Amino acid sequence: MSLAKGLFRALNLPLESLSDLHAPDYAGAQNLQNVPLDAVLDSGGLIRFGIIQGDYSTPDPELYQAMLHKLQIGLVTLFRQPGHTLDISFHVDPSRSAEFLESHLAPYRQQAEKHGLDFGAIFDARVRDFPRHIAPEAVIVALRTDPSILLPNEQKRANAARTRRRAQARMGDWIRNGQDVTAVLPELRHIHDQAWNTLLKSLDTCGNVIMDEKSRNNGLRLDTLSIDQAIDWMRNVQRSGFPTLPVQAPLWKSALARPSLGSNGTLTATAPRLGLSAIPEELEIRKDGIVQSAQGMCFAPVVMNLGPVHSLPFADLLENLVKANIPARLNFRLMPGNSGGLGLKKLGAEMLFLTTKVTDNGNSLIKEAIHEMQRHANHDPVVLMRSVAVTWASGTNAKGESAEEQAQMQQQTLLRMIETWGNQEATTRCGDPVHTVLSSIPGLVEKMAAPVWPANLSDVLPLMPLDRPASPWNHGPFFLRDPLRKMLSVGHDLKTPIVSFTGAPGNGKSMSMGLQLLSFLWDAGQAELPYISIIDVGYSSIEFIKAVRQALGEKAYLAQGFTLSLHGRTINPFDTPLGFRFPTANHLSFLKNLISIVCGETRERPILKLAEAITAAVNACYLSVADMGQGKPKLYQPGVDDQVDEAIATYKIGIDKATSWWEITDALFAKGDLTMAGRAQRYAVPVFLDFISTCTSDKDLFAKYGDLKVENQMSLIPYINLSVNEAVRNWPVMAAPSTFDFGQARIISLDLAEVTQGQDDASIRQATAMYLLARFKTSQSFLFTKEDVETAILTPEYRTYHEKRAEQIKRDVKISVWDELHRTGGLPQIPDQIERDGREGRKSGLRILLGSQSFRDIPPTIQDILGAAYIMGLDGKEIQTVVERTGVDPILAAKAVDHCIGPGEKGAGALVYWKREDRRYTSLSYVIAGSVELWALTTHPESRTVKEMILKEVPYSDTLNLLSARYPSGTIKKELARRKGLATGGEDFLTEIAQEIIRMYQTSLLERR
Repeated sequence: MSLAKGLFRALNLPLESLSDLHAPDYAGAQNLQNVPLDAVLDSGGLIRFGIIQGDYSTPDPELYQAMLHKLQIGLVTLFRQPGHTLDISFHVDPSRSAEFLESHLAPYRQQAEKHGLDFGAIFDARVRDFPRHIAPEAVIVALRTDPSILLPNEQKRANAARTRRRAQARMGDWIRNGQDVTAVLPELRHIHDQAWNTLLKSLDTCGNVIMDEKSRNNGLRLDTLSIDQAIDWMRNVQRSGFPTLPVQAPLWKSALARPSLGSNGTLTATAPRLGLSAIPEELEIRKDGIVQSAQGMCFAPVVMNLGPVHSLPFADLLENLVKANIPARLNFRLMPGNSGGLGLKKLGAEMLFLTTKVTDNGNSLIKEAIHEMQRHANHDPVVLMRSVAVTWASGTNAKGESAEEQAQMQQQTLLRMIETWGNQEATTRCGDPVHTVLSSIPGLVEKMAAPVWPANLSDVLPLMPLDRPASPWNHGPFFLRDPLRKMLSVGHDLKTPIVSFTGAPGNGKSMSMGLQLLSFLWDAGQAELPYISIIDVGYSSIEFIKAVRQALGEKAYLAQGFTLSLHGRTINPFDTPLGFRFPTANHLSFLKNLISIVCGETRERPILKLAEAITAAVNACYLSVADMGQGKPKLYQPGVDDQVDEAIATYKIGIDKATSWWEITDALFAKGDLTMAGRAQRYAVPVFLDFISTCTSDKDLFAKYGDLKVENQMSLIPYINLSVNEAVRNWPVMAAPSTFDFGQARIISLDLAEVTQGQDDASIRQATAMYLLARFKTSQSFLFTKEDVETAILTPEYRTYHEKRAEQIKRDVKISVWDELHRTGGLPQIPDQIERDGREGRKSGLRILLGSQSFRDIPPTIQDILGAAYIMGLDGKEIQTVVERTGVDPILAAKAVDHCIGPGEKGAGALVYWKREDRRYTSLSYVIAGSVELWALTTHPESRTVKEMILKEVPYSDTLNLLSARYPSGTIKKELARRKGLATGGEDFLTEIAQEIIRMYQTSLLERR
């Protein structure tokens, strides 16, 4: 038993007496849920906790030094005089990565199950595969404000007032084990709030600096924790099987009353002191100073005796921690150093007492250092620093080593790392191991079990764990990692709902888009499966649809994938929502863009008044076939649609020679058969032949636009007519009533590979038209708002139906995907449509995902309003564009050239940019995926071929599991290279690999029997 612990036992003091945490300050600062942010200390002081999420943007070394200098200036007021104590603790626990992931993925797993999506294999693979990518980490800060901050006469008055409050409260002596609501000194609240706000603001703005006559914008994000979150985290890190990071909904509650025995033997119930709650279990000292909890968790402390000779960045230590893959917590305590002679003498005496290895020469060096620090104290205050580290283990590992043995080995590893980090002195020997272990938890103990060493604030700040990347979200269904294994959760709420993914083939762009789409499917809080519209060229959307259909099982009809061809099934761009005789505003905008492409308008070749003429012609066309005004509705013809004919007979709908398709539509709608009503309406709305007829015969059009010439040659209206005639001949896919039917599908993909070939002007114009046509058809079911209903001419029955429909659509998540945008050649109609959809999306909840091979392929007007960008590859020519359009730091963009080189051991490198309402975030990160989803979404041609060969004989889920177990990288690239190196000639590697997997499956079937 240690001397300190023996003293505690001799005085009959419980272990929790090491902590002076007393009670929540219920009358003080609170969060939005009215939970206290501060805890009262036994002395009447206050303490508040927070978590530093990291930098808003990954800084270069020069910028980071400037940030630390500005932070030092901002924090001067906290360390000029005694009264404030700041703990900064770094906690990382790779041993709990699997538990952390299981907990983090649980709500998304449940959401997928709610939608009927069987993604169990994907989630299981993430729990299995992600621990090599991530280690849960947190930087926790605790700011104490002690009564010593007050002037002596203020302290005297405050203590006297507290004594009176206690007397008036008439609390029994049983409260000694509970929370004393009179303990706080209210005089400290304002001072404490000011100190916290100083810390918050200093961190937030420390990166707003001028360097080389250029403004650099960065900072560090600090989130305040409630006292419930802080105590819950303290309890959890001392026990195995609990979350290792602070959680939003802590299990422990400060107001929870517990029974206790009063002085007269009566049983009372009171909320216990926080010190009692924060130390959940008895701790026992084992051999060699190892501390063991009641659950068998073993802790091994390391004490830093003397600070480093050189102030090396914390990243140097963290890099070694990542390589060693051991859990660790380092707590740094900073206190003001007195600048007067008496204070320095006391400081020197304390150092000589606590430091056992300092020679006479060392004493003289300390004196010189103190003198130098005192000289700089006004602008760079002296701080007293203590530091403790701890590592831990639980259970027996695969090698058969006990938790105690593991902790001892990890302790020696941690010791060596700390000693080589700036050449500082550390030891595993300490006065009381229990006290030392608890000292590693920020804010838990009043007296840290470590010697103090003085330093200027400027020398201390580089040691702090501040330079870590931050995500705008604390939780999210999409995941990235940084180079040192921090997980960045990514949500979907952005300032602008437009996200771009760019990168050359093979750099992971398509995979990243697929992963983001999967994350939409299982994002928490959705009542219904999202609507997803995908326009793509190639394999990526095909593989995504296959994966979703497999996961949906019996509801596979909700996900449909098709290939668009010029001579196959048709899409009528004039289709309207059920019962609508005229297009909505969004639909009219689409038709204007589509027909302007048909007419050959580009940025370089604008056509005067073309947009106005098209709008007038479209409106006149709809009016010409409407069953109102001077319109002549199209007459019903038996035999055009057998299903409609059968429905008419079934419902006994009366018809004659004058019956119109609109009347059939209305009658079927009245019967409640929405499907057949929709089929009938296909023949009621205009087609391009009607548009041509309108342009030929409408006198008003000629009267208004007849004098306008196109390039001083042909009149505008005949030019439009001629252009549309030519398009109808060349693009029959949009020349007739629609035959594409997606049924009840909510997730729809159209592959445009057959209609987007070539890069000449005609091919680009065709590709652009097909993109717009595909966007219209795939998003037709959800690009609809309440405003569309309010402005439409509808019968009461249709209005009621569409009002309910619009309300439901507004609640649903909607995603529109435009991939391979480079095929549209930069024609203006695409950015115009995307920009309009983006504006509408902010009101209706539409998200837009854009994909292309280069960031320059994203139209400039869209680059300016992006909510997020995932740049998976860029060259030197793109750097300036990225910097100008997104505001990304130019040095960070230059680094991205070597970072974004495609998938590797850490994932697929990406320069990531997010824009939230509060500010901009940027990071050099890696997109990560589990082995099962890598195989589900692979676009590698040879890997797809092997997968398709296996699927002919093996079920889908078994195929993915076998491939991911054999080739966890998601491709067979390396395996093919290996076999080619051993080739003798005549081999068929793809067939060989497929047959090997098939045999593995057959063997597993036999074993199951």
